[in-house]
Amino acid sequence: SPDGFSLPHLTRRLDVAGRDVTRYLIKLLLMRGYAFNRTADFETVRMIKEKLCYTSYDLDLDKKLSEETTVLVENYTLPDGRVIKVGSERFEAPECMFQPHLVDVEQPGMAEMLFNTIQAAPVDVRSELYKHVVLSGGSSMYPGLPS
Repeated sequence: SPDGFSLPHLTRRLDVAGRDVTRYLIKLLLMRGYAFNRTADFETVRMIKEKLCYTSYDLDLDKKLSEETTVLVENYTLPDGRVIKVGSERFEAPECMFQPHLVDVEQPGMAEMLFNTIQAAPVDVRSELYKHVVLSGGSSMYPGLPS
């Protein structure tokens, strides 16, 4: 809280972790035709995720851009020297943090969870809480997420 005391009953945990984003990226790349193995290629795809993925400010715009242009497409060189193209997967993979049903987690996503958590606080501290949100964990490092 702004007065320096914590409100532990208002701590929430999103049960979608980096490994879920990586697994989902593997699935998305499979749909594009790249045959990654969920276990053997996990580290490679994790590195693709860390280098190329971002959270979208405007999902509809990014979807439109990825369908109609190549501005979002990045090349990635695999350990064996092959080059793959990664496009809409760059923002689609981290989207599972906002839409956990994409990875079969029945839970509100990050934005909804944040809103619900603050709504559970006493009404007089809510506006102050919105000014002091802390995201933690490796998955809070995506470009596009507030730091």
